[in-house]
Amino acid sequence: MSRAPKHPAVEKLLQTTNSFKVPFRRVYLHPKYWPLWLVVGVLVGLTFLPGFVRSALAYPLGRLSYWFGKKRRKIALTNIALYCPDLSPREHRALVKRHYFLKIRTVMDYGFLWFRSAKRLRRLIQVENLETYEKYYNRHQSVIFCT
Repeated sequence: MSRAPKHPAVEKLLQTTNSFKVPFRRVYLHPKYWPLWLVVGVLVGLTFLPGFVRSALAYPLGRLSYWFGKKRRKIALTNIALYCPDLSPREHRALVKRHYFLKIRTVMDYGFLWFRSAKRLRRLIQVENLETYEKYYNRHQSVIFCT
């Protein structure tokens, strides 16, 4: 395992994380946008917290999301039951609860990609099996990064 190398594709990925700039317009100051500004502010604030703190916050928020999203929870449980019929209903619920936690944690981590510098991201990104990645990259084949 190594830190993010100076590889062309990795550098391109890091450049695109902060490259989407929307011009600011006065209309964004209208009160109807205030809830959005609050969410953006929270996401920016979360980027300054260590990962274990974001995880600790994501767990109860994921639980709340699980319990209050009855319709989505039912859909997720049905899908898991169809996909994994060999698991017990208890294991189905555990998988769906884990999914809700990871969904909240992912939203929290988006703030990192959107609001932190490429230099900071480069320090935090770790690449495993770089030789496998390079093999596909050199063949001009698509590669999906998983976390």
